[in-house]
Amino acid sequence: MNPAFRPNNRLMPMSPALLGRVKPADEIVRTALIFLTAIMQFAARVLSLVFLFLATNVSPLAMAGPESILVVSAVEDAEGATQSDFTLPMLKALEGRTVELFVSKTEEALQAQGSVAKLPKLRVNSHYVEARGLRLAVVRIRGGQGINNVSLYGIVGRELRRVVCVRTAEYEKSIPLFYGPCGQMIKKVYGVEIQPS
Repeated sequence: MNPAFRPNNRLMPMSPALLGRVKPADEIVRTALIFLTAIMQFAARVLSLVFLFLATNVSPLAMAGPESILVVSAVEDAEGATQSDFTLPMLKALEGRTVELFVSKTEEALQAQGSVAKLPKLRVNSHYVEARGLRLAVVRIRGGQGINNVSLYGIVGRELRRVVCVRTAEYEKSIPLFYGPCGQMIKKVYGVEIQPS
């Protein structure tokens, strides 16, 4: 590799074999390949969310969001679970399920692209919020390389409803639950608004 050209490793882990096929003198092509790899990795993150829902036999309710936040919602049978089942052990189980599916589906999507990228260490935080008597489990996943998403779980009637909000830009910013695309989807899916504490 040309020592004068130091690509941003956050945007690229690109296969050394692919880089080796590009002639060192053709820096424009090399830069375009790095940019294309970054776009493919972003697409893998978004696709991992879609795969997350498809892999768990759920029916998507809606997908929405402006450029910086993608919002997806889905519904599945609650299998007899009720609001009273939303305890600390249930929260930890939902957290574990969310992280496991996120990791497995993201890795599958990256491998399908031929990427050798490894997921960075994830920071996970989970808690409950209550809005007009409805208890919602909130699981936030953050990490380097643009990983910033929040999943909400709540029971409405006999359905377990989920909302997932993903930052697609400005990754360092938190995802607000009480306004914006995520807040709007929460209101639509659960019929309640989360108030700031």
